[in-house]
Amino acid sequence: MESQDLQKNLTNSENITPSQSQPTVDPSSAGTPTMSLPPLVGAPATGPAGIPTTPLPPIIGNPSTDPDEVLPMPPVASRPPVRPIPRPPVSIPRPPIQVPSTPSIRPNGEAEIRFLHAAPNYTALRISVDARVFTGRLSYRRATDYEDVAAGTRTVTITGATYPRRIYYRAQIPFRAGEVLTLAIIQTASGLDLVRVADSACAGASRGRACIRAVNLVNGSGGLDVNQFTQNTIFSDVQFREITSYRRAAEGDYSFYISPTGTGSGDALTSFFAEIDAGTPYTFYILGSWGSHPNLRVKVLEDL
Repeated sequence: MESQDLQKNLTNSENITPSQSQPTVDPSSAGTPTMSLPPLVGAPATGPAGIPTTPLPPIIGNPSTDPDEVLPMPPVASRPPVRPIPRPPVSIPRPPIQVPSTPSIRPNGEAEIRFLHAAPNYTALRISVDARVFTGRLSYRRATDYEDVAAGTRTVTITGATYPRRIYYRAQIPFRAGEVLTLAIIQTASGLDLVRVADSACAGASRGRACIRAVNLVNGSGGLDVNQFTQNTIFSDVQFREITSYRRAAEGDYSFYISPTGTGSGDALTSFFAEIDAGTPYTFYILGSWGSHPNLRVKVLEDL
C-alpha cells in the first residue's frame, strides 16, 4: 500500500508545469529563485523613446469661460459624506397672522412742517405753534426737523430765545392735512415774516436722478443767478421770495456760485458745495443781507 501511494505522488508531481509551481533560478543571483510577476493593471502605455504616457484624469470644477457662471466647489476627498439623520416632522401650532390695515401717511389729519431761520439781523429765536413750543432756540441759518402739527388754523408765535416776552411775529397760519412745508423766517423792512415753501414730491427724483430748486430769501437783492463753474446757469433771475420749480440733476458732487443776474463768475457773491444723491429732492436757500457789501450764504436742505 505504501508503495502505491508513493508511486501516485510521483506521477502527480510529474504532471505539474514549471510555470505553475516551480520557481525559475536566476543564474546571476547565486541560485536565488525568482518568480515571474503578473502583468500590471493600468500600466502606462509606452510612448516614443520608451517614455510612459498615462492619460490624466479629468479636472473637477474646471473654470468656465462664462464670467457670470457660479461653479460649485469640488468635494473634499478626505471627508466622508455626511448622511442626514432622519427626523420626524415637528408640527408647531402658530396663531394666525393678522395683517393690520395700512394707515394713511398721516391718519390723524396732520401736516408736516419745519422752520428755517433766515433773518440775518436776529439772534436765536423761540417758536411756538399754539401752546406747543416747537423749538426753544433756533439760530440763524439753522433749520428744525420736520414735525407733525394738527391740520387747521394754528397760531404761530416767534419770540427771542433769550427774551421770550419780546414777540417778533404772531399770525394765524392754516395747515392742510397731508401737506409738507418749510416755513422760512425772513427779515423785511417791517420786521419778521414767513415764506411758505411747499415741499411737494418731485417726480424727477426717481429713475436715478435727484431734484434741485432755489429760493431767494435775501431782502433787497434783486434777481440772483445760481451757476455752475462750468459757466452753466442753473436758475436765472431768482427774485426775493421766489421759489423756483424743481430741475432734475444727475447724482454727484457739485460746486455752485451765486451772482447778480446777467453777470459772470467775476461777480460771484458766494459759492457753495452740494452732494446730490439720486432719489432725493433738494432746496438751495439763498440767505444773507444786501447792501454795498452783500453777505450771502446758501443753506442746502433735503426735502421730505
